[in-house]
Amino acid sequence: MKHRAEIPSLETIRITAIFAGLSVGVQIHTAETGFACLARLLDRTPHPSLDKVRECIWSLGYQQIHERTYAESARWAPACRQALQSGMRDRELRRELYLHSELPGGISIAKLSFVLALLGQNLVCLDSRILDRMFGVGANKEYARAWSHVSELSLTRYEQVEDAFLRGNPFFRPGDVLGAARAQWLSWEVSGKPVRAESHAVWLNVVRGA
Repeated sequence: MKHRAEIPSLETIRITAIFAGLSVGVQIHTAETGFACLARLLDRTPHPSLDKVRECIWSLGYQQIHERTYAESARWAPACRQALQSGMRDRELRRELYLHSELPGGISIAKLSFVLALLGQNLVCLDSRILDRMFGVGANKEYARAWSHVSELSLTRYEQVEDAFLRGNPFFRPGDVLGAARAQWLSWEVSGKPVRAESHAVWLNVVRGA
C-alpha cells in the first residue's frame, strides 16, 4: 500500500525487478536465497562486478536469464517510474509497460505482473503454480505459449485467464484496492504442498532501506 500511495524510487523498482527475475524457474525460497546474497553484496558496494554477482545467481539455474535481468533492470526502471508518475495504475500500467517498454531479460507478462504487484498494483501473476491449479499439471507450458509474444492478443489472452482466476475465487474481494493481488497471493499459498508461507522478507528489508 505504501508503494501504491508513493511513487517507488528507481532503486526500489530495480531491485524488485531483479527479485522477480531471480524467481524464474525456481521456488520462492530459492529466489530468496539468491536475493539475500545479492542484498549483502549490494550493501557492501552499489556496483559489484559481474563475477561477484554470478556467485550469487548461478546456483539458481537459468543463469543467462538471471544475468540479463540483473544487468537490464536499471535501464528499465526509469520507464516504469515515468509510467507511474503519469498516474497509470494496475492493468493500464501493465499494458503500457508490456507493449511500450523494453522489459528486462526474463521478465514475461506474468513476471511483470509480479513486479508491479510488489510495487502496489492490483494484478495477478499467473505463474506455474496458479495455472496448474486452474487447468491441471503441465498447463503452465500451454498457457505460457498463449502469451509468449508481445502483442495485444497476448495481453488479451492473459487478462482473460486473469479474470477467470478471480471469478468465484473465495479470496477475492472486489472492493479491495489490491483485491486481485491479494487473492492471487492467498490462492498461491494454499495451493502449495505442503503449505509454505512466503514472506519475501529479504525483499521487504531491502526495499525498506532503498
